[in-house]
Parts: sequence; C-alpha cells; structure tokens
Amino acid sequence: MIERFPSPDAQRPSAVELLDVNKSYGTYHVLHDVSLKVRQGSAL
Repeated sequence: MIERFPSPDAQRPSAVELLDVNKSYGTYHVLHDVSLKVRQGSAL
C-alpha cells in the first residue's frame, strides 16, 4: 500500500486565486475559463 501525504504547498493558504476567468478583445476571445491559484510564499 502506498501512503500519500499532502504536499507542504497544499497546506498554505492562497494569496491569489482566479477561477474561470474569460477575456475578450472585441469578438476575439483570448482566455477561456482560466484558473490559477498562488500559495503564500510562492514566487512567480
């Protein structure tokens, strides 16, 4: 049996979280349902 433990990143709260973001420029749809989660202490 393999035991799995949550990664240390999973225990840190989110500093930034975007869910299902969409962006259009006129009729040109450039982002489709983009999601992003950045944990506290993470570097971008």
